[in-house]
Formats: sequence, C-alpha cells, structure tokens
Amino acid sequence: MKQLLLDIVNSIVDHPEKVKLDESTDSEGTLNFTLTVDPEDMGKIIGKEGKVIKSIRTIIRIPAIKQDKKVNLELTEQDRVDKEDSETNSGSDTGTNSNSSSDSIVEPEEVKADKPKDEEAPEELGDSKSEPKEDKDQKDQKDQDAEDSSPDKAEEK
Repeated sequence: MKQLLLDIVNSIVDHPEKVKLDESTDSEGTLNFTLTVDPEDMGKIIGKEGKVIKSIRTIIRIPAIKQDKKVNLELTEQDRVDKEDSETNSGSDTGTNSNSSSDSIVEPEEVKADKPKDEEAPEELGDSKSEPKEDKDQKDQKDQDAEDSSPDKAEEK
C-alpha cells in the first residue's frame, strides 16, 4: 500500500525527491500515513477543492478493503515539518505537537471499508441535494392547492 501511494504521489509532483511518507499503525490496527511534499507541490496534491487528495484516499482504500484494514492519510506542510525539526534539534520546546491535526493542511480522513458513501455527508449540514427536493415538494403542494381552488373544480363540486 505504501509503494502504491508513493507511486501515485511521485507521478503528480514536480519534486519527487522531496516526497516523504511516514507509516505507523495505531492500537486499533489502522494504518496511518503522513505525507510531506515540497511546498510548491502542495496545490497539486490537494487539487481543486481537495479532489486530488480525496481521490488518492479513495484509491488507497482498495487494498485496505482487501486486507480488511482501515487507512488514514494526512498531508502536512514541508515548512512546518522543517520548523518543528529545527526547534527540536535546537532544544527549544514550544509545545508544538507534530501529530496535531491543526498543523496539517488537510485534516486526515479515516477511510473505512464498511462505511457507506451516503453516511459521509450528513443531511443536516445543508446538503444542496436536499434543497431542490424541498422546493419541488412545496411547488407540488402549491400546484395542488391552486388546482383544488380553481373555478373548474368548484363547478364539479
């Protein structure tokens, strides 16, 4: 899975020599990948509206499903990693936690094999797909009310 991820990322970026991929496994057996790329390549990895990184996560989900595992991919900024390394090496401790999700450009998205697509976006978040349905229902109700109060219907009654 790690090699697949590296192959995909290296084919996208302009500076493949600066790609760094760390792998760890948590107590629940989830594979955690932390991807660091050159700052110039961040936009390419994230993509428009995050579509590229989301696609990468979807692709690495396939072998995870086959292995009955969960996988997590976090993308971090090179500048922050370099700064944290220099602070650690100089002995100054600012309390910065390199694993904090607030330090990452894109928060990690846990990819679960058993999670249906429909559960990813709760309706209460203002899903634009639900609004047209409500408008259509309201329009249908108005049409029905108008039809019931039309002069033709009044004569039939």
